[in-house]
Amino acid sequence: RFSPDGSRLAFLACRQGRWSVVVDGQAGPASDDVLGARIAFSADGTRVGYVGIARAEPAAEGAGDGTPKTEHVVVVDGKPGPAYEAVATGHPVFSPDGKHSAYVARKGGQRVVVIDGHEAGPYERYGLNTLTFSPDSRHLALAVGIGDKQAVVLDGRAGALFDQILEGGPRFRAGGALEYLAVRGEQLYRVRHVPD
Repeated sequence: RFSPDGSRLAFLACRQGRWSVVVDGQAGPASDDVLGARIAFSADGTRVGYVGIARAEPAAEGAGDGTPKTEHVVVVDGKPGPAYEAVATGHPVFSPDGKHSAYVARKGGQRVVVIDGHEAGPYERYGLNTLTFSPDSRHLALAVGIGDKQAVVLDGRAGALFDQILEGGPRFRAGGALEYLAVRGEQLYRVRHVPD
């Protein structure tokens, strides 16, 4: 895969049953697999990330179903982060200016958002494909589940609770406003936030 500007090349390579992502001729940390065989570049091509998967031995006899335990590790710019139970498909994502990375991971059965290596949350659930940076790269939003309700979290703060945040939201508009559609009872709301 080439970076968006075409100046960098990254690809998967397997050596002795272990997978690495090779970026500009340099192999990154080896793992048992790479989630979704997906390699993500920042928009400016300066940063690259992927999710490595490590498989542990199956649980001892009588201790579980014998399924190998897996750990997911996000690697950004060749540096592995902490291990999690799982990382959302399609992650990590980079801010438009390439300075920030973010992903959603599962830890202790809950979801955490990891922004530049720092955890926020936990949340019970998150909305698929809702993790999004503002056009100026200063703000981050996603939809989460809290009990039987849903909310949009903007810069680490949950907004109003709704029965449902509709597919396609939240999204930042060109001027920086965050918008999404939500349902509470039988009412449909168009919600708009203008971050500070």
